[in-house]
Amino acid sequence: MAKVEKSTVTVKKQTPKTYALPKLTQLPTWLPLVLFAILTVIFFREQLFGGMFFWEDFTEQVFPNRVFASKHISAFNLPFWNPYTFCGMPFFADISTGIFYPFHLIWDFISGGNPSPQAVQLLVIIHYFIAQVAMYFLCRHFKISQLGAMIAAVSFGFSATLAFRVMHPMVVYHLAWFPLVILFFHKGISQLRFSYLILSGLILGLSILSGHAQTTLYEFLFLGFFALWMFVTALKNKELNGAGIAKFIGFGALPFIIAAGLFAVQYFPSKELAAYSERKEIDFKEATVGSMQFSQIATAVVPKLFGATESPDSRASNPNAVPYYLASPQNPNTNYYDYWETGFYFGIAALILGIIGAIHSFKTRLGAFFIFSAIFGFLFALGSNGFLFPIFYNLPLFGQLRVPSRMLFFISLSMCILAGFGFDALWNKEREKSDFLKLIAAIAFPLLIAFMGMTGTLASMVGAPQEFISELSGFGGTSFFLVIIVFAILFFFERRTISPMIAGAALILIAAIDLNIHTESFKNSSENPADKYVISPELKQLLKANPPSDIFRASMRATGIMAMQRNQGLIDSIFLYEGYNQLLLKRRNPPAPTGQQTLDLLNMRYEIKVDSMSGQAGFAQRPTHFPRTWMTYDAAIMDSATVHTRMRDGSIDFKKTAVLEETPNISLSKGDAATIQHEVKCTEYRNNSLQYSVNTSQPGIFTISELYYPAWQAYLDGKPVRTLHAYHALRAVEIPAGNHVVEMKYESSTFKTGAMISGSTLLIAVLGMVLGLGFESREKKRDFLKETKKIV
Repeated sequence: MAKVEKSTVTVKKQTPKTYALPKLTQLPTWLPLVLFAILTVIFFREQLFGGMFFWEDFTEQVFPNRVFASKHISAFNLPFWNPYTFCGMPFFADISTGIFYPFHLIWDFISGGNPSPQAVQLLVIIHYFIAQVAMYFLCRHFKISQLGAMIAAVSFGFSATLAFRVMHPMVVYHLAWFPLVILFFHKGISQLRFSYLILSGLILGLSILSGHAQTTLYEFLFLGFFALWMFVTALKNKELNGAGIAKFIGFGALPFIIAAGLFAVQYFPSKELAAYSERKEIDFKEATVGSMQFSQIATAVVPKLFGATESPDSRASNPNAVPYYLASPQNPNTNYYDYWETGFYFGIAALILGIIGAIHSFKTRLGAFFIFSAIFGFLFALGSNGFLFPIFYNLPLFGQLRVPSRMLFFISLSMCILAGFGFDALWNKEREKSDFLKLIAAIAFPLLIAFMGMTGTLASMVGAPQEFISELSGFGGTSFFLVIIVFAILFFFERRTISPMIAGAALILIAAIDLNIHTESFKNSSENPADKYVISPELKQLLKANPPSDIFRASMRATGIMAMQRNQGLIDSIFLYEGYNQLLLKRRNPPAPTGQQTLDLLNMRYEIKVDSMSGQAGFAQRPTHFPRTWMTYDAAIMDSATVHTRMRDGSIDFKKTAVLEETPNISLSKGDAATIQHEVKCTEYRNNSLQYSVNTSQPGIFTISELYYPAWQAYLDGKPVRTLHAYHALRAVEIPAGNHVVEMKYESSTFKTGAMISGSTLLIAVLGMVLGLGFESREKKRDFLKETKKIV
């Protein structure tokens, strides 16, 4: 019988098919910084090399402010008072001047008193580089890859939130540094590290000195939400005990305290100015100016869906451009500047990646917070069109600020960080079937909006005028093309067909091109701000006073006529009745019976007159104007409630009778100044100090045609005396008979208090930083020795 051999079959165990994760090459540390610098130069190439300039408020306010500040800072003198606009007003106390912002101090000093528009622009442009670097390091701190962090940085740095603020650099300065504030705040809270929290407070405090109160408030709110979010989640996860809770609260409050302390030098004088300004109180209607409309959420995909407010050059070169049609007679509550106030576009790439990041990270601590932050920012920005701002309006500070849409940086900041999370979510984990569905879900909203924009359906839905539909469809078509390109890159990236390096580089390039295209027509103007302030030598010689011997003011505006720029006085040291500033002193016009008498009291020597025969306008001398100072020997005493009515009824001869709101301590003869022997002579006239010699045979009231402000302290023969309210808006001092020296010095008690607090805060913070670093270094060394002993 044949032997049957047994055969064995070896069955190999089948392992499930896996996809190798793509390797992400470590980039050199310097490469992202070089890229950001190159992109910044390209983004602002027209300003750096093409002879283009920023416009609007940059020309009207930012440039002349820096010229005036530089004249004083380069001479080691703080410019407390600006006598050249609106008949005089505080300069340092105006928060928008940002005198103590470190970059301003440096720039103003090295400019030597004569900064060029190009130099001022360069300072602004540098902060776009800082914004990208700060966002990059924040994302790296959140464990986002280099490529993901670079996408987030470029998208944030050139987003409409920052790019539309070229004419308001103080907002750019705030936001440029803010990611670093968040970085060290989170690092300090997470590790309960003293030094990091101090550093966070120092950066925040120094950045908010650049001068935009609203952004400061919103940044504090953001950090407050962030701290509360971390605190609640730590409690929920049982990461804190009793001692840990107290330590968390104490450490978390530290950056706020340091920042507030550093800001005190600006805060107290600015608070004093606010109390004397026209904007002391605003109603709900004024507070909600610039509210976003709900339909404007679509501008995250089609940024020019509602048209655009563009630079004068862009409007002139493209007459078919779609204007910002929301600002039309049909929408009386909307203004042309709402275009940049409600602009928050951060690019198609960051939008789609941000949605992917939100889908993948909504269950994580950071992901959930940034989703909340973006939603909160949008709801708040709706202002009167939503429910959230009316609640905050009744809280302290929030009701004193206009344009709630300035909260939109919450969206740009949060979505760009989520974009970094989204990029990493597509490459740093095993592929799953649901990933493709998540990609489709992320693309759905942008694709739908872009398609509707391309077909004109969206424009019709939002009520666009029929004549603009075709052009608006073109904008939609551009967005649709970008959505398809970004989707294709992400699709092949998710399929592992292209490497992370190629995908990341392509997305960075698209983000830069997309944002540059969107903002190009907005940020470029051929009008050199310096050229706009050039006036003829003859006119300058006519209008420029010659202190201390000859001092007078001029009015350069009449109905339909403006002879020069409103802030010309800051450039050429001309005492002007007009100016351009958001904070006007409430008491700046004496309420005389006629406008001409008001100008008389304000020492207005020249005003615009139109020749009835030729129709030509020119400056004409006013023979009735009062001198800069005068003496009276009679006074009408009245309170602030009745002074308007009494002064306007025409019963008072202002040359003979001083209108006062305080009772003088001297006895007045009630005589006519024309018949009483006296002489007044100005011996020194400086922005922050004035000096006069007064010789009078009888006691009288010395009135000076300078606006009343509490920081001006009067001295008589070296001794402090009362500064009286005269003619509702001016200053006066009571003078005994004889020879006297009258001085007025700008001596702000609020500045002294703030400077003391800020100086102490800076000293303590730096000292605490040094001690904290030393303590933490010793802790690390002790821990290292413990570990070494264990190993041995």
